[in-house]
Order: sequence, then C-alpha cells, then structure tokens
Amino acid sequence: AAYDATTYAPLDETAVPRGTPALRFTPNFIDRHVDTFSREAADLFISLTHAHYVEHLAPYFGNVVEAVYTDDESFQVWNGTGLPWSEILEAEYERRHGEPLRSILPQLVEDLPGAADVRLRFYSLCRQLFLENFIAPQVDWCRKAGLPYVGHLCGDEGPTRNAVKNFGTAMPYLLAQDIPSIDDYLCEIKDHGYLRKPLNEPDSRILAHDDRRLFTHLIYKGASSIANQFKNGLVSVEDLTFIGWDVEPAFLNTQMLFELALGANLMTPHAYYYTIGDRAHRRSLRGLRERTRRAPPQHRRQLRHREPGTFRSRQGRNRMRPSTSRQEPRWT
Repeated sequence: AAYDATTYAPLDETAVPRGTPALRFTPNFIDRHVDTFSREAADLFISLTHAHYVEHLAPYFGNVVEAVYTDDESFQVWNGTGLPWSEILEAEYERRHGEPLRSILPQLVEDLPGAADVRLRFYSLCRQLFLENFIAPQVDWCRKAGLPYVGHLCGDEGPTRNAVKNFGTAMPYLLAQDIPSIDDYLCEIKDHGYLRKPLNEPDSRILAHDDRRLFTHLIYKGASSIANQFKNGLVSVEDLTFIGWDVEPAFLNTQMLFELALGANLMTPHAYYYTIGDRAHRRSLRGLRERTRRAPPQHRRQLRHREPGTFRSRQGRNRMRPSTSRQEPRWT
C-alpha cells in the first residue's frame, strides 16, 4: 500500500511519475516467527511439542513434570520495528471495525487526527487475537493435562513502546496464566540502588548492551498484583538472566532478596551451565555456523572437577570434552 507523502491519501503509484515521494507499506515475512494470530499455528505447535510430551512423559505429569513453561511469546519479533500483520489480522480488523486495515495504516505511524483511537483499536485487536488464538489453546491443553501454564512474554521488561509492539499489554496475559510469570532480563542495577534509582538505565545495569530505560518495580508488582488478587499468590520469575564472570555470589544473593521483596516466590533458573573443570561450555547455532560460548559455572549447582578425558552420557551419544586450562575458577 502507498500513500501521498503530504496528504496521506491512498496513492496509485502507476499514475504518478517515477520517484514521487510516498509513504509505503510492504509485507516482510520473518521465517523465524510464526503467525501468533492463527489458531491453526497454535494447533500445529501443540501437535509438534505438547502431544509428544503426553506420548513420552504422561506418567510423570503432576509429579516430576510440575508445569509447562513457555519463553518469550509475542505477536512480533522481539527486535522488530515494523507493524504486526497477517491475513487473519487484516480480515478480522475489517470484520470487527467495518473498515479495511489499509485505510488506517498512515495513522499507525504518523501523528494524524484520530491516530490515538486508531492505534488503540489496532493493538487491542492484536492482543485479543494473540491471546484467543495462540495462548488460550496452550492454556487449555495444560489444564486438561493437569499442568499449570507458566512462562513469560517477549519484552515484558518494557518499556511501554516495546510492550505495545510485542504483545499490547502484559496484564491480560498474566491473568490468563495459572502462575503469573515474568523475566528479570535488564531488571538489575549494579549497586542495587532500586529505591533511589527507580528508573533503570543502560549505564546502571550489568547488561548495558540495550538502550532501554525501565521502571523495574512495575514489572514485578504487575505480576504480583495479578497473582495476589486473582490467583494463588505464586509469581514466577526467570531469574538472574544477567549472570556472568564478573557477577559475584554476594550480588546474586542481594538481587534474589530484592525480587522476593517485590513478590517473586517461584524462581525459574535462566539457565543451568554444566561446568567441567574451570569452564562452562554451551553450544549454540547462529545461522549456519556453530560456535562455542563460554559462561561462568552455575551458581546453583557446581559439578565436581573431572580430569581431562571424555564424559559420556548413558546413551553414549553426547560427548563433552573438559577444558585443560589452568585458569583458577572465579567461584565454586
């Protein structure tokens, strides 16, 4: 779709000279993200994952397997800068509001008359379709299986501009969960000055790679509010996502006390790094190239040192070769 760059009226680009300034909208399909406005996508996802949990793990539901945890759900790629779109969203907007979606596109990106109301309608519909068509089927499956639905949104740390483009607003999602859940990514302050620095900025965080400015207290209290008013009081936090070689155990202890004070009481470890010798190794695929990423020993569990050799799993399929470095571990 194209619009006149001055009046924002629909523009037929075949009827104007080449190079005429215009506001253009072009679909961009992201191959690493699914259409989370689609019930069909949710059903396929469940068939590829949850259905196999039943096949292989059903006897452990409710004892060893205590819940189903989801990570970083959203209707927009976390670092995407465009507008969410799908054929389902376009059809549903016209059905509910009686006007084509393309008729309001300029108001979604320019400060035009009526833009506030248009954006509210648009992102409210995005949130509703996301919850109704993608989240609700997962919640229903979990409840039928007798397992709580737990997990967090992508970008739930904020700020508002990120929340709106990723999931609209967090509170309805937290209300849909059995255990309201958040992530403490970017929520730490290096000197723990949370009372004198309610606004968490890049230079005050351990993870300073992001330019977002956050109100840390609101993230925890939003989940805690839902948990204590409408649920059983449990609040899950994917915790200590900022762990690194320079983070000391004393800092982690204080951080955990802060999160507990704000209502968190079900701690979900961000990761378990299995340490062999003085290094922890984690393999990851980035594009078509595999690389090794190094991380500090796990703060909750430290495997004993093994002499150089090969550690085999019971099936004999996985091999981990310990480091022979003489560097002293930073902590144990």
